[in-house]
Amino acid sequence: MALAGKGGKLSEKQAYYLNRSYNSTDRLIKLVNDMLNISRIDSGRISVTLDKVNIVELAQEVIEEVKPRADELKLSLVLEKSLAKKDLCVIADKEKIKEVLINLIGNSLKFTPEKGTITIHFEKKEDKISTHVTDTGRGIDAKDLSTLFRKFGMIEGSYATNKKASGTGLGLYISKSIVDLHDGEITGSSEGIGKGSTFSISLLKFTQEKFQKLSKKSHKGTVDIIHSGL
Repeated sequence: MALAGKGGKLSEKQAYYLNRSYNSTDRLIKLVNDMLNISRIDSGRISVTLDKVNIVELAQEVIEEVKPRADELKLSLVLEKSLAKKDLCVIADKEKIKEVLINLIGNSLKFTPEKGTITIHFEKKEDKISTHVTDTGRGIDAKDLSTLFRKFGMIEGSYATNKKASGTGLGLYISKSIVDLHDGEITGSSEGIGKGSTFSISLLKFTQEKFQKLSKKSHKGTVDIIHSGL
């Protein structure tokens, strides 16, 4: 409220210190939420409710949700049209896969400079559908790729191109844990520093037979994922 000027106009120095306090508090909230999520995942208490999910429609929903942040950072969000109009349905817990997509796009927002582009595109395979998030950002050194999905897997020397960005080093670990519950796969790739990166999730294509089979072995639990935001 203070930063929004509800208590009157702030001096430049007051705004500076309040912004620092706000960003630090926001980061701590995200860290606590991520730690709670990891505790729930590691103790096997995360519930998965599987259904038939149109992954294109879900990606569009996520894009609409994060677009204001992308506009603020002067970044373009693009949904590739080649397969987007096809009926690309997967077996998934909609809310949890939505959280994964928010995580992946959120990472691209942090590490892509102004006027950069983040593209969401799809690939149809025999029994799986892959969703790729490709950015024109900082990229990843080959030696760091193996650490991406570890707890607190912050890459040494990494930095966010946007000064307002912050992270806990837990988002990709949580995303992998969620995708694993779906018998899916999550990967990260990059041609190197300065060449952008691509993060992909592959989920089982929906068929009634596969749905029934996966539903029988799906993880049962009592709690849900806490949304940490961008």
